[in-house]
Amino acid sequence: MLRTHGGVAPVTKQSGKRRQVVMRRGCNPRLRHALYHMARVALQRDAHCNRVYTALRAKGQRHGQALRNVGDRLLRILMGALGGSDTPQGTFGLDHRAGHFRPLRIIA
Repeated sequence: MLRTHGGVAPVTKQSGKRRQVVMRRGCNPRLRHALYHMARVALQRDAHCNRVYTALRAKGQRHGQALRNVGDRLLRILMGALGGSDTPQGTFGLDHRAGHFRPLRIIA
């Protein structure tokens, strides 16, 4: 639900013969703007996010599409850290060795 409010969830428009995936415009513009900047700064500060962005651009996605994809991944990390039942409250960071974003468990 937060994905739709933030504008990172795509919208599929289809008829009998054609199918088109477009950007969601019916969302909270402030949240979409915040997710955009969160993804943009993650590209500058996190090497793994930058590699993901570069791979998406190499696959042919435009800048905005790739940033929304990175923002979607970061949003999944945030939601997993905040509300995941198997994730402890003291979880910070990312496990880049797993091949995907997964919260690290910090043992205190």
